[in-house]
Amino acid sequence: MQTKAVQLVKEFLSTQPACPLVTVLGPTASGKTALAIAIAQAVDGEIVSADSRAIYKELDIGTAKPDAAELAAAPHHCISEIKPSYALSVAAYRQRAEAAIEDILQRDKVPILAGSHTLLISAIVENYQFPADAAVDTARRAELEMEYGEKDGAKNLWQQLAARNAEAAEAVPKENKHHLIRALELAENEKLHDKGTAPRKYQPLLLGIETERETLYERINARVDTMMTTGLLDEVRILKEKYDRHCPALRGHGYRELLDYLADEKDLNTAVVEIKKDTRNYAKRQTTWFRNCSFADEIIWLKSE
Repeated sequence: MQTKAVQLVKEFLSTQPACPLVTVLGPTASGKTALAIAIAQAVDGEIVSADSRAIYKELDIGTAKPDAAELAAAPHHCISEIKPSYALSVAAYRQRAEAAIEDILQRDKVPILAGSHTLLISAIVENYQFPADAAVDTARRAELEMEYGEKDGAKNLWQQLAARNAEAAEAVPKENKHHLIRALELAENEKLHDKGTAPRKYQPLLLGIETERETLYERINARVDTMMTTGLLDEVRILKEKYDRHCPALRGHGYRELLDYLADEKDLNTAVVEIKKDTRNYAKRQTTWFRNCSFADEIIWLKSE
């Protein structure tokens, strides 16, 4: 797979695209980090992470963040840059990622966007617009607030958000009324994602990693086991003492389940089983999204090794 990917990238670069953007995408645990590093080493590239939680400091084991050897193997950007207490929107994340891409291009290096954050990748590839001054529909907000207060209201609103934007739902806890309602407002407001309002900024080469479902699920289960044996629970204990357990950075799979365990809301075995299940479900949603996104026909799928 790596040999084929490098060949495709070199052929792509030989056409001298004005603003090239090599993009390595695929579901979690599919092997994007290793492939991105191999490409970076072959074409003098630098990697820009498209991971919604690797950008946070102190979230290392549970995010499967590149380790010291991997970080030394190729320059990385958007890794360990902000505190977990800071709620980073997709628009703000996109600004950071594009600033890194522009810097890489200005130094005549090859930017490699790598990750599985579906909305961030789409926003950069398609140049989605995120108006900062998007107006609030007061009538709709009142409806959402009323629904939130009903029985199972928080759960129902979260499910609505997950159906529209799985990435946003991953980052927003049901218990945070303000963030949940605002995220759903943004998901419902198509004007915020009007990719027809601006042309693409970059010429992308889209490389997807295709993995058999059974193999991918085995990798996910094994990775969770490795995380537990290498200190994930201790990492979560430390984070619990420093930050609100409901902050967006800590609501991703791996963290929320162990925080529930530390709050005596479930036993450890149940928490680990749920981490594996939640991660598998997340990978399934990512795969479905990439197969149906606006640039699905442009993705070159490579069989995982």
